[in-house]
Amino acid sequence: DIKRRRFPAAAPDITYADIARDIVGPSAESLVNVLLCMVQFGFCVAYLIFLAQTFHDVIQSTEPVWWFVLVPTPFLMVLVLIRSVRSLAPFSMLANLALLTGFIAVVTYIAHHFKWQPTNPSLLKFPLFFGQMTAAIEGIGLIVPIEQSMHHKHLFTPILRLTLFIIISILVIVGVLGFATFGDDVKSIILLNMQGHALIVAIKVVMFLGILLTYPLQLVPVVQAVDAWVV
Repeated sequence: DIKRRRFPAAAPDITYADIARDIVGPSAESLVNVLLCMVQFGFCVAYLIFLAQTFHDVIQSTEPVWWFVLVPTPFLMVLVLIRSVRSLAPFSMLANLALLTGFIAVVTYIAHHFKWQPTNPSLLKFPLFFGQMTAAIEGIGLIVPIEQSMHHKHLFTPILRLTLFIIISILVIVGVLGFATFGDDVKSIILLNMQGHALIVAIKVVMFLGILLTYPLQLVPVVQAVDAWVV
């Protein structure tokens, strides 16, 4: 509401830093930019780990996993040159379709192999759980950029609510079923628990592509912050 009162609809695209500067002052602008870059950098590192481990698992390589962090780098270096959220829409749509396909496939696999394995996780693992849940909402830094890229901004709030409901539902379903089926053997990347025929490999490839195409969108806030510093 504060953003809508102080920045008219006809104003040029604004960022989190613009909002912070208008509400708190110039010092807040730099602080928000630094924190935003740190947060998005952490999420993007997690994306690279997912891509590397998934690719390593698909080709059944005996080489160290960290070698495969370099595999998607050339493609990502090209995509991050796209500065407009609207221009990234086709890649985001393909990524969403890939992730939806992967979600359906993962749930189907778990349902087919479901067996109740009750376990008592240690409270020492709670920080890991907290970290995973924080990573699940990595889109927080994209709220303002995405809203600013919309033609009909008044639809943003209901779309956001619907999106959050869908995401929470997916996380709960996969989390509960995955933990109940694999127990203490469940991996942080549940795809690594899925082994079998060529269809499983295809699912992993689809999820790999989904995350790969989502990556550039996560860097938009960082690009905006760097542009502000350079300019």
